[in-house]
Amino acid sequence: MPLTIHCSMCGANISPDDSAIRRGVVTCTHCSTVQRVTESGTRKTGRDSAVSAAPEGVQIVRGRQGGLTITGRRTRQGVVLNPPEIKRGALIGLVIGIAVTAVSALVAVPLMILFGWGMAGIIIPALFLEFLPVTFFSALIAIFAVAGRQQNLPPLELRDGALFPKTYGAKPVAVRDIRQLYSTTTRVLIRKPDEYIDQYMVFALTNAGERVFLIGPLDSAENALYIEEQIEEELGIFELPVYGNPELPKREDESLPVSPRQAPSGAAVCESCGAEIAITRAESKRGFSVCRHCGSLRLLYEPGSAKPVLGIPDAGGSDSQFTVAGNSGETVISARRSATPVLRISKGKFHILAPGAAQKAVDAHGVKRCNVKETGWTQTSHLDAGGMAAGFEALKEAMSYSGEVNPAKVLFGAGSEKAYSLSAVLSNGEEIRLLAGIRDIGEAFYLERMLQRGIKA
Repeated sequence: MPLTIHCSMCGANISPDDSAIRRGVVTCTHCSTVQRVTESGTRKTGRDSAVSAAPEGVQIVRGRQGGLTITGRRTRQGVVLNPPEIKRGALIGLVIGIAVTAVSALVAVPLMILFGWGMAGIIIPALFLEFLPVTFFSALIAIFAVAGRQQNLPPLELRDGALFPKTYGAKPVAVRDIRQLYSTTTRVLIRKPDEYIDQYMVFALTNAGERVFLIGPLDSAENALYIEEQIEEELGIFELPVYGNPELPKREDESLPVSPRQAPSGAAVCESCGAEIAITRAESKRGFSVCRHCGSLRLLYEPGSAKPVLGIPDAGGSDSQFTVAGNSGETVISARRSATPVLRISKGKFHILAPGAAQKAVDAHGVKRCNVKETGWTQTSHLDAGGMAAGFEALKEAMSYSGEVNPAKVLFGAGSEKAYSLSAVLSNGEEIRLLAGIRDIGEAFYLERMLQRGIKA
């Protein structure tokens, strides 16, 4: 009988494989929390790990008068800003700004000699205006370049009854205010579900319920757990569950088939590329699934019925983003608000008319099918400095939980929404985008159905 344990974060059942048991670390597939396990299923205590050797990439130094200084190796994808790197990068940017301005001043001297010293009233303000942006952008690039070369994270110090993170923007926390320490593994989405960065971090949960960042992003879950347990042992804190955010989506680590055409017979397959599709319970509820191979969206139907679970809107709805007008000979899709034509179907061709898109015609007879795809998040309202600051706070809060985070969605919050696009897949495999920026998934599938009828006509 396989070993089954309960996740200390969300309570879900976990069935670790042999490699996870040998490594002593398991990741919950529901909330992505990392925790230690043994062959008996019990978690290792802090005292067990405290006497073990530090894993590669972690260094812990004890002070002569007590206290700890902890350093860890950062993940390769992450860049952590701390005061020394910021000061060094700012100094480099200042030197570059002074050098560029000095060279420009030397070039301007012959101009003043030729046209008189009256040119100084124009040249000096121009040099000042040149110095500011050159210095700013040079410093910005230099800061990230210097920070990117650092393999180790800024140290975390335990002294004088408090924990002092050295990462820029982090704040110290008094030991007496700490209720619990915990580690997170947060998947940061870059674009599609298969383009992400895993971040391993250590946080403190205070008696007031605040989650305080301590150190990260570390390069492995083992390193994060080891640092957490060392501090717990030093402070005499018992290992207790720290519950996560139930709204964070579940991680999916299923591997793709070796080839899109190697899907087993009888299984659900993508209508576009033929890859195997595992339809989750959440997808069945929302009414569409996403192919993890090509990113195409597939409309789902109620069992034994031709009625979509999602529900497709009627043509010409008052709240629709686009209008459809015309007859059997020609159909024009226009943006409702601006009345600007974005796509015309005429004489067996799709004419792309959207502003900013490549103005071209696609022969409908050469189109194999049309696809609906997610294209990220589009901002629908102006975001001021206050909104951006609130977005960064929300992102910091989201990163303090194990799970999956879309930075664009968190940063822009209610000021953005998911967008979809329609594309045509040609017989030769080429895919051409016909229409982008569709805000409603139901309307995207409605337009896709209409284009499919245009292909069959």
